[in-house]
Amino acid sequence: MNLDTAARTINIQQDIKVAELEELICADYEKSDKLWSDLPTSPYTTTFAEGIIHVITHRSSLYTAVRVDKKTFQVTFIGDIPTEQNTTIHEPVVFDEDEFKSVPLPLFCRVRDVAVLDDGTLICGCCHFESCGLFCSHQVAVSRYVHECNGIEYSGFTHHDVLVRWTSGYMHMAYDPSTPTDIQEFYHRLAKDGKRGPMLKVFVGDNIPIVEPKVHLPALQRLKNYKQEDVNFDNFDSSHTQTYNPAEDCTIDDNDEEFLNDRNYFYGLTQESTELVFNESINNAEIPLSMAGGMRTRDKLKQAWEEACANADDIGLSAVTELELSLKRFSTFCNEKMHDSSDNEEDDSVGRVVPMTQAKYKGREKRIYNTHHM
Repeated sequence: MNLDTAARTINIQQDIKVAELEELICADYEKSDKLWSDLPTSPYTTTFAEGIIHVITHRSSLYTAVRVDKKTFQVTFIGDIPTEQNTTIHEPVVFDEDEFKSVPLPLFCRVRDVAVLDDGTLICGCCHFESCGLFCSHQVAVSRYVHECNGIEYSGFTHHDVLVRWTSGYMHMAYDPSTPTDIQEFYHRLAKDGKRGPMLKVFVGDNIPIVEPKVHLPALQRLKNYKQEDVNFDNFDSSHTQTYNPAEDCTIDDNDEEFLNDRNYFYGLTQESTELVFNESINNAEIPLSMAGGMRTRDKLKQAWEEACANADDIGLSAVTELELSLKRFSTFCNEKMHDSSDNEEDDSVGRVVPMTQAKYKGREKRIYNTHHM
C-alpha cells in the first residue's frame, strides 16, 4: 500500500467514524426519552453523560453530609450499610479494621469539604466539576441533606447544573452549518460561560445543626487496611510525603528561598535517574529474536526507512546518492549470499538471465538496472 492509498483509507475511515457519531448524537436529540433513567437530566443530556450522572447520583447514598460552618459542609464515605444498622445516616461510622486486611492496595478514609457560595453554587474539594463539567457525589449528598432538613423532596440536579457540552442539543446543533445563527450564538455563549458548579435550590437555614468539623489528617493516619507503625518510608527510594491544605488567599512566591530549595532538591532526586532510564530504554530497545522471526522486514524497518528518507530529503542530493549506494551494496550482499547457498544445491541452471518470476537469482553477475525504456 502506497502513501496515497493509505491517506485515502484513513480519510474514509475518519468520515465513517464521524458519520457514526453524528448518528448517535442525532438519536440522542430526536429520541430523548431514556426509559432506564428517571433523573431530571435524562431528556436533555447525551446517553454517555446520563450514564455517568446516573452512577454519580446512585453513589451519593454511600456518603453522609454534615454542616460544619455557616456555608460549609463535610462529606464522609460510609459505604453500603443496611438501614437497621444505621438508623441515623448522619451519625459517624466506625470501620472494622479486620474488614480490609485482605486488600493489598492501601485504602484511605477521606473527608471532602463542600462550600456553598452566596449565589448557591456548590464548590467541592474533589474538583470533579472543574475537571469534567459534571457534579460529584459529594455535592449530591449535600444537596439531598439540605433538602431533607428543610422537609423538601429531593429530585436531583437538572441539566442547568452541568456544562452545556454534555447536553444533546449542544452536540447536535451548536456548530452545525444548518443551525440558525442566533441559536449558534446562544450555544456559543453558554459554552464560554464560566460555570463553577451545580446550584443548590434550597436556602441553607438555621434549622440545620452545625457540628464540629473533622480534622484533615495526613494520608498515613487515614489508612484503613494498614497500621501506621507497619509503614516504613525508609524502605522506599526517594519517597516524600507531605500534607498540604491550600487556603483561599494563599499564594506561593516564586522567589521564596525555602520553596525553591525544596523543589530543586526533590527535582534532583528523580530527574537525572529518570532521564537516564528513559534514554537507555530508547537506545537499547531491541526486539527479541523469538518475536522478530515472525515479523516482516518492511514492518521491522519501517520507521528507520522513513527517517532515512526524511533525512536524505533534508540534506539533499549527496545524502540521496549515499542512500542509493547503500541499497546497491545491500543488493550485492544478497547476491553473494544467494550464490553461496546455491553451491550446495544440485542445480545446473546457473545463468546470467533471470525471467520475470519469483525465482531466486543464482548467477555471479551483478544486477544491472536498465531504465532507458521504463
